[in-house]
Amino acid sequence: MEVRRLPGQPGESETLYRYLTIDKLMDFLMNTRITLSQLKNVEDRLEGTTVPHLLLNLASASNEESLNTLTDGMFTVQVSPNERNVLRRQREEFQRLSYASCWYVDDHESVAMWQLYSRRDSVAIRIPFKALDEQLNGGHFEPSINRIQCLKYGKVQYAKFNNISELRQLTADPDLQGFLKDRGYQHEREFRLVLRRENSEPNKIEQKPGVLIEHTNQMGLHLNIRAIHLLLTNFRSMPFEIVFHPQCPDWHRKNVVAILEKWDLPFRAQESMLKDMFLR
Repeated sequence: MEVRRLPGQPGESETLYRYLTIDKLMDFLMNTRITLSQLKNVEDRLEGTTVPHLLLNLASASNEESLNTLTDGMFTVQVSPNERNVLRRQREEFQRLSYASCWYVDDHESVAMWQLYSRRDSVAIRIPFKALDEQLNGGHFEPSINRIQCLKYGKVQYAKFNNISELRQLTADPDLQGFLKDRGYQHEREFRLVLRRENSEPNKIEQKPGVLIEHTNQMGLHLNIRAIHLLLTNFRSMPFEIVFHPQCPDWHRKNVVAILEKWDLPFRAQESMLKDMFLR
């Protein structure tokens, strides 16, 4: 399996945060693994889009608007519909075969991330980028399934998807796929791991006579892998820290500390640096 660290990485002093609900923290601690979720199941339907596809869509929309103005809406026109269809199918295939673990990168916690992706009993996993980089680049992990093509990791780039001139300034780097999002998501300051698996199993089960469609669809779900895990070889020696939500109740904080002690996990449990702000 190829492991590729993309250009424009976080600085050595920068920190990665993963904001988690308590059930996902338990999975992380008990199974010593990072979970990567299938991109087709995330909210952003343009995950895995490419610059050529975005530009063709914008050109078509612009031409259609101009034609509607001239003809009072009597005609429509599409720019390169066949090519756009091909690019859309490629994006959907990328979403089906690609999996991501998304982190916030900065040297400071984010109020927005706490509010958007957590509850009062949630936590954040914190680790220096340099420490995680050494583990990934050194191959100190094991994927939960075989037939993995590659693992890429790096910062997400943000651009205005409705701005032709801004999109044209982006390079045609194939590694940008999966690491490009609309500027409306810029508050996430996202760093991500993206794993791509081989397309080695059928995507759908054909409908058979005498079998209900819902049963066929249910069988098809077993062919669809919704998550892939990276088992961390040196998990216990990695400098992970557990950061409590700024409004974490005392009983919950004590329970998390007790779990770390019971499982003899060496990770530090820290108060949020934003705790005083939330108490005011």
